[in-house]
Amino acid sequence: MGKFIDITGQRYGNLTAIRRIGTNSHNSALWLFKCDCGNDYTASSASVRHDGVTNCGCKPLERYIDITGQKFGRLTAIRFFEKGSKTQRVKWLFRCDCGKEVISDAHNVKQGNKKSCGCLGRESSANTGRQTIKVAIAACTTHGMSNTKLYTMWQNMKERCCKPNRKDSKHYYDKGITVCDEWLNSAKAFIDWALSNGYQEGLSIDRIENDKNYCPDNCRFIPLARQKSNTSQNHFITINGETNTVADWARFYQISAKVIRRRLQLGWSPQDAVLRPVAH
Repeated sequence: MGKFIDITGQRYGNLTAIRRIGTNSHNSALWLFKCDCGNDYTASSASVRHDGVTNCGCKPLERYIDITGQKFGRLTAIRFFEKGSKTQRVKWLFRCDCGKEVISDAHNVKQGNKKSCGCLGRESSANTGRQTIKVAIAACTTHGMSNTKLYTMWQNMKERCCKPNRKDSKHYYDKGITVCDEWLNSAKAFIDWALSNGYQEGLSIDRIENDKNYCPDNCRFIPLARQKSNTSQNHFITINGETNTVADWARFYQISAKVIRRRLQLGWSPQDAVLRPVAH
C-alpha cells in the first residue's frame, strides 16, 4: 500500500474532500466528497487527483468540448451522453448515415478510429467477400471442380457468410460469422482439407462452436440429424449425399424455393423436388 495522503478539505473542481472511508478493490484510498450541488460522492483519491473527476456526475466534465452537429466519417454528434466511469473519457450519442444511433467514446470518433456504427466495416467485408467468391468460382470452374458436391458445399458456406440479403443472414452474416482466408480464397484448399478430415457422402459441415468462424480448427463433418440439434436454420434436405437448406439448393439450381417446398409437401422426394424441371 502506498503512503497515505491526507486530502481533507481540499477541492478538486466541484468536489471537496470530507473524510477517508476505506479502500476499494484495487487497494486505493476511498474518500467521501461533498459536491457543490449538495450531493455526497464516494471516489478514490486517485480519480480526483489524477484522472480528472471534478463533480459527482451532476454535469459533464468541465473540460469536454461541445461537438454537437459535427460529423466524423459517417457519424454526426447528436448530444453529450455521459462521462466514462473507467477511462474518464466523454461519451456522445452519434447518428450514422445509415440511420442507426450509437453511443461512443468521442475521443475515438474524433481520432478517426471509429467512422460508423459498424456498417462501413460490414459493407467492406461483404464487398471483399463477394469479389473473392467471383474470382475463386472462376478459378474452380476452370479446373473442373464446379460440379462436385464439395464445391457446392464450399460455395454455400461462403455465400452464407458474405451475402446480407439471404433469409438465413441472421445466423451468419448478421452475427459476423466469416470464412477463414485459406478457404475464402481457394475452393481447392477447402476440398483438400475436407477429403483429409473425414468427409463422406451423407455428412454435412458443422462449426464446433457456433459463435466462431468457418476454419479448419472449428469445423468437422457430422450427420445431418446431429447438426439439426446445433442449429436454428430452416428445412434441410439431402440430395446424392449432400445436405443443404432448401434456399441453398434453390439458389444453386436456379429454382424457386417455394416450388421446392410445395413439392416436398406433396410428397415428392428431395431429388425430384429440386432437380425435376418446372413445367410452364
